Amino acid sequence: HKNAMTDRAIAHNDHSIQENFHAQTLFATMKEYEEINILGSFNPDQQAEIRRVIIAVVLSTDMSKHFVFVKDFTALIAQKGPKPEDWTDSTDQIMAAVMHIADISNPARPRELAILWAERCLSEFFKQGAKEKEMGLPISPQCNEETTSLPSSQIGFIKFIVLPSYSMLGTLLPEVQSIVVKQLEENLEYWQQLAAREKTLLEENKAKGKLVARGSLRNVLMQRNDGTKVASVVKEAGVVKRKGSSIKLIGGGSGDIARTGSLGGSFGSLSRITRPDPVPEENEGSGEGNPAPVAAQNPAVPAPAEDVNVDLGDLLEGDPEELAKAAVKIQCRVRGAQLRKKKAAEKEGGAA
Repeated sequence: HKNAMTDRAIAHNDHSIQENFHAQTLFATMKEYEEINILGSFNPDQQAEIRRVIIAVVLSTDMSKHFVFVKDFTALIAQKGPKPEDWTDSTDQIMAAVMHIADISNPARPRELAILWAERCLSEFFKQGAKEKEMGLPISPQCNEETTSLPSSQIGFIKFIVLPSYSMLGTLLPEVQSIVVKQLEENLEYWQQLAAREKTLLEENKAKGKLVARGSLRNVLMQRNDGTKVASVVKEAGVVKRKGSSIKLIGGGSGDIARTGSLGGSFGSLSRITRPDPVPEENEGSGEGNPAPVAAQNPAVPAPAEDVNVDLGDLLEGDPEELAKAAVKIQCRVRGAQLRKKKAAEKEGGAA
């Protein structure tokens, strides 16, 4: 946005462009759709304080400020120490730190999920790089599909950004050190092994007189011995179904998925990602009160029938902007239905 001097960059004066845009979109959407305005029940002073905190933590995710953030928060830890009672006057800094570190958490996930998200992020970067090339702009780091190494990108990100951040937070939260940092170290070792394999492949091709771009090796590197691809796309990962007002990832009889839970919770607990067995009919639920699937709001994706399993991969193939708009509409309709139901119940109770 900044290099292209887009309307968004101009609107936010080149400072934390995406972060400012996201915060602005949140509050503008809540203002437009009363049904999802979570601030509506608070008084003006409370609304102002909540808005201040949300803006602050969202802006804290700006990666251009990362090293200043690490320096300042490390100094704060040295000053206050690890006792929670000594941090009661620094809640803003803690919330900002947790939000920022959570925002760079992909490499800290269980390995196959970390690989999946690494591929997704690079895919997005490469689209940006292609657009920059098309516009005659300098291609941003890690955005050149021909030269970017998947393992090297993850090694640098983990060693210099993610691992130091979680190690810092681990001085306050011991479980971060024992669980997350441990996972990061295991993932780092995996990427280092993959980088060594990549180097060998480059040297072998060079010895044969072949000049091979790093980018062309990604598919080779991500192949398992049995020919399947590591961390295949989500539509090969599992079946999601709507139950109540949440989306569930359903584990089948194969035992590959440990439990059924919310999409985020289930993903966090997976050791493997495979397609589970179909969900038995008796476990599918009534579907009453379910929001319409995203596909129903997006003509680019066929809408599935009610009370059926929804393939998340199919939903994600639509245009991202259209899907985002559809998600807002769905949330508004769900919230509106909930409010109408609540008011009807209150009215009925009052009449009785």
